[in-house]
Amino acid sequence: NVSKVYGVVLEAESRREAETKAEEMCKRLLANPTKDNYAIVIEEEK
Repeated sequence: NVSKVYGVVLEAESRREAETKAEEMCKRLLANPTKDNYAIVIEEEK
């Protein structure tokens, strides 16, 4: 079982916008939906 963790910094006007952007990135760039899973964690910049 291979696990990979990616960190991404992005700008968004709201938490919801950040979640939407991250979800789209995962769907298009990272995950093969037939065999891969992913989780998104949003952390606000301090």
